[in-house]
Amino acid sequence: TAIAGWGSKVFTTRNYYFWIPLVADLLGGVAGAGLYRLLVEIHHPPIPQPLQL
Repeated sequence: TAIAGWGSKVFTTRNYYFWIPLVADLLGGVAGAGLYRLLVEIHHPPIPQPLQL
């Protein structure tokens, strides 16, 4: 936030800084998994199914 121009007050407003590490990790994980599935996984070749005799 300091680079974006908001400064350090964002992290200290009403002492709610503890939410940032908790929520950011979860949202980042979901976003990363979604981007992986969207941009990488669709390019993997399909897994061949075993023949049923």
